[in-house]
Amino acid sequence: MYLKIYRISAEIFCKHRKIVWLLVWQCVFLIITGLTVLVLGVNQTRHGVPLSRSLLPPVYVFLLLPYFAAAFLGTLAEAMRQNPVTIGNFFGNGLRYFGRSYGLILSVLLVLVTWLLVIGVLFAVMHIVLRFSLGSSFKILALVGLFLALIGSMWLLWTMNLLFVGGFRWLRAFKYAWILQRKNFFLSLAATITALAGQLILIIMTLWITRIAGIGGQMAGLLLVMFLTVFWTLSFMALYRLTRKTQNPSQ
Repeated sequence: MYLKIYRISAEIFCKHRKIVWLLVWQCVFLIITGLTVLVLGVNQTRHGVPLSRSLLPPVYVFLLLPYFAAAFLGTLAEAMRQNPVTIGNFFGNGLRYFGRSYGLILSVLLVLVTWLLVIGVLFAVMHIVLRFSLGSSFKILALVGLFLALIGSMWLLWTMNLLFVGGFRWLRAFKYAWILQRKNFFLSLAATITALAGQLILIIMTLWITRIAGIGGQMAGLLLVMFLTVFWTLSFMALYRLTRKTQNPSQ
C-alpha cells in the first residue's frame, strides 16, 4: 500500500494536468508574502509605523493565508475525488474551503502550542529538578521534539484529509484523526518521513545548486520543491482514499 499511494498521486497528476497551475498559485503566494514583509519593513523603518497599528499582518494571517491554503488543498481534494479541475476552480475553492482551512490552521496551532508546552516542561524538569547538564538536556529534547513533531505531523495529515477530502467538520475531524492515525500508524509514519526527508534533501540540493548555478539554479530548485509539495500532498490524500475503503473513521 505504501508504494500504491505514490502511484495514485502520479495518476491523479497526469489525469488532471491543470493541477500544474498550482505551481503558479504557490508563486503568487510567495510574491504576496514577500511584498507583505517588504511593506511592513519599509513602514516601520521610514514611517515609524509599529506592527500593532498596521492592518497588513491581520489581513495576511486571517484572510490571505487561509484563502490560499483553502484554494491549494481544496483543488487537490477535488482532483482526488475525480472532479474536474480548472483554473477558475482555484479561486472558487478558496472560498468554498475557507472555513476548513481555518480548521486546519487551528490544528497546526494546537500541535505547535502542545509541542512547546511539552518541551518547556520537560526542559524545566531535566535542567532544574534533575540537574541535567545543558548539553544532555538539549540532546534529550532534540529526540523528544523530533518524536513529537512526527506524531503531530501524522495527526495533521489525517486532519487535513478528513477536513478537505472527507468533508468532516473540524471537531469531528479532530477526534477521528487520532483513530485513523492509530489504525494506520506505520503507514502514516512512512509517508510522513518520506515527504519530510524528501523535501529536506531537495532544499539542501537547491542550496548547493544555487552556489553553482546562481539564480537559475535557485529558481529551478524552488520550482521542484513546489512541484513535490503538490505531489506529497496528493500522496497524503491518496493514503486517505485507500484506507477509507476498508475503515470507517467512526469505529
